[in-house]
Amino acid sequence: MKPSIIGYLGGYYQWPNNWKLSARLGVQSFGGAQVLNLAPVRSFTQPIVRFDFDRMDDDDNRLFGITFEVAWVPKPAYQLTLRTPLYTIKN
Repeated sequence: MKPSIIGYLGGYYQWPNNWKLSARLGVQSFGGAQVLNLAPVRSFTQPIVRFDFDRMDDDDNRLFGITFEVAWVPKPAYQLTLRTPLYTIKN
C-alpha cells in the first residue's frame, strides 16, 4: 500500500464591485486499502479542477455563488453547484 497524497494550487481575483473568481487545480492519490477479509480497495489518482464565482458583500461574506468542478475518476465527472448562504439576524 502506498501513502495517500493530496496537493492543490490555486488563486483568486476579486473585482472592486465585489465579484470574486477563484480557481484550484489539484491531484489526489490514494494508495489503496484492505479492510478485514473484504475485497481490497484499489489505489487511484484523481486530478481535480474547480472554479468558484461568487458575489460578496462589503464584509466579504458570500451572497451568492456558483461552483463548477471536474474530477477524472477515471472518466471526467462534472459537478455544478449553486450556493447561497442562510443568515440569521437578531434585532
